[in-house]
Amino acid sequence: MFLSELLRMNDECADKIYDIRERSDISREFLLNSDGVASRFYQMEADAVSLNFIIILINSSFLFLVKKSLRTK
Repeated sequence: MFLSELLRMNDECADKIYDIRERSDISREFLLNSDGVASRFYQMEADAVSLNFIIILINSSFLFLVKKSLRTK
């Protein structure tokens, strides 16, 4: 009786583990394929690179104007 109870509990645990893995695989596929976290992360990274480039251009323009104004004084 004790052994059969342990085997039943083992089977229940194995079923729960399988269900959890199945749900996590489905969630992972959703996040990667359907505008989930991965694509939003890459979009934010692309936006950050673009903004960094714009800031560098603005800074360069500002330094150019400062040097030009110092030369005219």
